[in-house]
Amino acid sequence: MEFLPNGGAGILVALISMLSSLATQKASSRASRIEKRESGRLAMENEAYIRARNFDIETIKRQAQMLSELRIDIDTCRDETRELRSQLKACEEALKNPEGG
Repeated sequence: MEFLPNGGAGILVALISMLSSLATQKASSRASRIEKRESGRLAMENEAYIRARNFDIETIKRQAQMLSELRIDIDTCRDETRELRSQLKACEEALKNPEGG
């Protein structure tokens, strides 16, 4: 550092330190902006996932209730079909043997 007069080396070191500090601050600021943007996006995605999941859960509950009601209806229809078949059989027997009944 012979080309710098008295204490010039200290000024050069201070200048390099200042430039390094500015570069670090700029990089830190950029990283902070990116982090904020990404965390905002993550929060929106998380909120959308939660809303979709709740919608799915409600849909599944509603479909389970409908399925339960349909099973009850099917059981009722089967009972009625059995009863009607029994009545049909009795009618057919009565037609075969008109004197017996």
